[in-house]
Amino acid sequence: MLERALYYTAERVTLGLVEALSGRRMRMERLDRVRLVPFGSRRPRYLAAIAKRLERDFRLPVETSGPRATPRDAVEWGSHLFVPRAAEALDPDRRRGPAEALLGVTPYPLSVLPPVGLARELYRFHAILGVALPASGIAMVSTLGDRLGEGPVAETAAHEVAHLRGLHGWPLWRC
Repeated sequence: MLERALYYTAERVTLGLVEALSGRRMRMERLDRVRLVPFGSRRPRYLAAIAKRLERDFRLPVETSGPRATPRDAVEWGSHLFVPRAAEALDPDRRRGPAEALLGVTPYPLSVLPPVGLARELYRFHAILGVALPASGIAMVSTLGDRLGEGPVAETAAHEVAHLRGLHGWPLWRC
């Protein structure tokens, strides 16, 4: 528990500094709904748990779209999903409204840096379970090959949606 509290506190302080120094809020201006987009096959147990958690924590309507094929050019080393490339595949038609967030659900561990040098070594030992891109209204969560329980995946999804709303350090810092 102490480790989690330190992580959430460090995250809140770091992102607060980034916002203060850049003068830019790291959040969506408005968030009225979330659309879950599974990559690959539907994962009903995860999707239901995520929807329930987001509706409970944020009182947001959640809908699920049909599964999307995982973009081949977004899979690095055959095992990690490179989030910046995968994010484009979540809304290929660009039909999403400005107050709608997309939350991708994938069995792949996530990566945010190209697989070069130190980044590649870090990803071997530390899986990234969730990533939010607040400026684009997109977040991704991993089920780690469907090995995680519904609870941790739903908590990660809530944490990433909190980033989209500008609530860094959620759920420890609920302000």
